[in-house]
Amino acid sequence: DFFSSDFYAYGFNPECGSVGVPCAESIRTMFTTADLWEPPRLERNADGTATEIVSAAWNFHKYISYSTADGRSKILSYGPPPGSLDEFCFRAQIVNYTQYRALLEAWGSRMWTKYTGLLIWKTANPWTGLRGQLYDWYLNQTGGFYGAKACCAEMVHIQSNPAAQNALQVVNRLPVAVSGCVAEVETVCCPGNARYTQSWALGDLEPLQTTTVGHKIAAEAGDSVTFAKLRLRRGAETLSRNVYWLSGKDGGDFSALAQWGEAKVGISAKISPGTAASTFVARLENLAQTVAFFVELKVAKGSAARTARDLLAPAFLSDNYVTLFPEEALDIMIDLSEAAAELGAAEGASLLVEGWNVSPFSVPLRPNNPLASEDEVA
Repeated sequence: DFFSSDFYAYGFNPECGSVGVPCAESIRTMFTTADLWEPPRLERNADGTATEIVSAAWNFHKYISYSTADGRSKILSYGPPPGSLDEFCFRAQIVNYTQYRALLEAWGSRMWTKYTGLLIWKTANPWTGLRGQLYDWYLNQTGGFYGAKACCAEMVHIQSNPAAQNALQVVNRLPVAVSGCVAEVETVCCPGNARYTQSWALGDLEPLQTTTVGHKIAAEAGDSVTFAKLRLRRGAETLSRNVYWLSGKDGGDFSALAQWGEAKVGISAKISPGTAASTFVARLENLAQTVAFFVELKVAKGSAARTARDLLAPAFLSDNYVTLFPEEALDIMIDLSEAAAELGAAEGASLLVEGWNVSPFSVPLRPNNPLASEDEVA
């Protein structure tokens, strides 16, 4: 439990890391044949634990299990055993995201009272490894990269603390107090789509301090998953946005999402040129009355990607693996300046969009008008 007071005895942790399986495109590039890139085979046991059969190839590349110390698979917490490499890797990105976000938010919850800092070991592998990385050998970021970014990129950050019954906290990393803020929590319960919103005016958020607001997020009990969007705003300005998904069962069982995700939702992607060369803005909008869960963006040289060689890298996105609430829109900044040469040579370059309950689609980057101005909708 990262949030517990005795998780780590010292103020500074010089080596802290976790899982790091990359995207399926990188796996297919790393291994030359389909029999080698076959993901671990998972079987659920009667007691809730999992048996995992890992190939010699994955073991050689230092794969570590996505199971907890008591043998419960985080991959299987999202449904039946994955039926393909793409499904396994997509679920791995969900776990990567939540794992690194929880690690860094836990540090933030005790910043200035117990912890002074930590070093992630390691952010990248010096070879085609399958563990402990925020971006892989081919420069493709994992879900862990964006989980860490979701926490650390905001100077004032709103979060929940599971060790305190999901009490709201605000981490103010600024050297000045922040005043006039409102904390908002919007929840959507799936299935059913019951939707609620609450808000609270906050007092001054003291500088260099973590403030526990006191209000708590509650998950609906039973076979359901509650999505909770936390927003810290000052007037119309959003200072922090953070989305959680909470299980109605003990042990983090999200298997209700498997059947719920079969009903696909429509989102649109409108893309326009950015303010600098090789930069763009992607506006994603959820057109549905339910949540669009864990939407993944990739930039490809064409309209699809099977291996890492089909992707433009490095691609720096302001956010990724985003969860959009009903009728919500988000702007994602895309910086391809480090891949400008490949971008110039790839006339059919596209933004690939896919999510847990969002069917894959692509938005082309058109010649002489790098990104289309019209909406592309899935």
